[in-house]
This record gives sequence, C-alpha cells and structure tokens, in this order.
Amino acid sequence: MKLEDICEYIKNKDCIVIAFTPMDLDKARELNRKLFDYLPKERILMDTNTAGIGYGLDYGFTVMERARLNALKGDSELQQPLATGVTNALAAREAWLKMDPFWGPREIRTPLWETLTGIINILAGADYIMTMHPLTMQTVNEIVEVLMSGKLGKAEDIMDWVSWKI
Repeated sequence: MKLEDICEYIKNKDCIVIAFTPMDLDKARELNRKLFDYLPKERILMDTNTAGIGYGLDYGFTVMERARLNALKGDSELQQPLATGVTNALAAREAWLKMDPFWGPREIRTPLWETLTGIINILAGADYIMTMHPLTMQTVNEIVEVLMSGKLGKAEDIMDWVSWKI
C-alpha cells in the first residue's frame, strides 16, 4: 500500500479516514504518526480491530483499553476516536448457524452476538461502532442512552430480566 499516494489523493477530499490496524498498538501508533503528516487529526478515526465473542474478543477489547489508557496518560498518537467493526462477531458460527434448540433461535442469537460484542467494545472505549443487524443498532443505542442519562435503575428490577423466558 502506498500510504503517501493515498493520503495525497484524499487530503483535499471531504472524508474521514479509518486507520485500521490488526490488534497491535505499535502498528496503530505508527499508522497514526504517518497519517498526521498528511491529514488533520480531526479526520482520523483509529480502528485497532476486534474479534467477536468466541474469536478473541478479550484480546480485541484489551487492545482498545490499552489504547485508551495510554491516550489518557498523554500518548498523543493514540488519542484518536476509536472505531470498531462489531460485525466481526457474525463470523462466529454460533451467531448464525442452525443449532440445537438449547442455543435458542438464531433470529435472536445473531443480533445478540453482535450486540454483546458492540457493548463490550463501547465499554472498552470505542466511540463509533459499525454493525450489520438493525436490531443490534437499536439495542446498542438504547443501552448508550440509558448509560448516558445518569439515571440508575432499581436493584429489584433486575429480577424481571433475570427470570425472563424466550
């Protein structure tokens, strides 16, 4: 990839760049550093990549957490907004494959798999998530609204959710 050629082409365009790297903070830092030479920081989103539940989600969100913590400590190369493609969760066969009824209907499992991946990534510091399933986006938006409202629920209300049957 010829980064210089690409940056020269897009620097006068009205677009945002997603700096995608494969779960490696050093590579994210390096790519951002190179992009800063060509583009204003306001036009760069950082995507450190993520994996879906069952495919290394723990490693993906750990990289995001480390990026956020380093940014808070003053690392200017990691202070970009974080984007994440939670659609990666749909690569897990458990998300879409017709399975034993024990696993529940895939019509619920598929958006749930992607939704949980999205929420976990948001809690790790993601600012922007890319989803595939409309129910995922609706659910994530509702959860973010609740979290941002500052209103706490009642502890006794959780019992309805815990005992809910599909």
